[in-house]
Amino acid sequence: MKAFKVGDKVRAVFRKHGRHEFIGIVKEIETDKHALPGTWVSVLPTEMRKYDEHVDFMITEKLCFLIPECDVLEVIE
Repeated sequence: MKAFKVGDKVRAVFRKHGRHEFIGIVKEIETDKHALPGTWVSVLPTEMRKYDEHVDFMITEKLCFLIPECDVLEVIE
């Protein structure tokens, strides 16, 4: 996986209540903050490859997913 930074477009997965794959923009990267050990990434979803009700809601409401760093699958050029 390539390194990523705030503002990068990435393909990622959200694993709560199933596996939800999406494409989005990295909004924030935090390490060991807010009682969450490790590095966590806030990603604003912008599109999905196949329809997913959960991702569709997040896109419509402009809500970010908070995911562990390992769930950022790739940077999209």
